[in-house]
Amino acid sequence: MAETERIKLPSGGWVEVKKWLSRGDRKQLNRLQRQWLRVQDNVSTDELAANPNIAVTVDTSKVDPDAIDDLTMALAIVAWSFKWPVTVEALDALDDRDIMAITARTHELYLTPAEKEVLGLKKD
Repeated sequence: MAETERIKLPSGGWVEVKKWLSRGDRKQLNRLQRQWLRVQDNVSTDELAANPNIAVTVDTSKVDPDAIDDLTMALAIVAWSFKWPVTVEALDALDDRDIMAITARTHELYLTPAEKEVLGLKKD
């Protein structure tokens, strides 16, 4: 079982999150983030794999911070003080102050500096 950390929430509740994401969790986040990437024109997938220096940019018009937060919280939360299961719909029903506390900590635990920059968050 993954090591966890308990986050106390402003509403008086709590959530337990994984201290580290699994490889499978990271792969799910990467799949979501790939939707935002734009590769230099006329570059094949094979060329990109062979040459990581080919220009890849982030299409900021496609970046969806809520989607990444929803997926991150759904993957990270292993237990909580609420009576219903952890789902995106359940997260949407939480007090916004609780969501802000959860996302602040999960950003610290999981996001790379590059991901923080794309999402417009403070760099480490």
